[in-house]
Amino acid sequence: RISSKFLLFIRIAKFQIFVG
Repeated sequence: RISSKFLLFIRIAKFQIFVG
């Protein structure tokens, strides 16, 4: 099971990459 913290980290990382 994926932890919510890990999922949140990926979400932020994706956002950071998207924003550049």
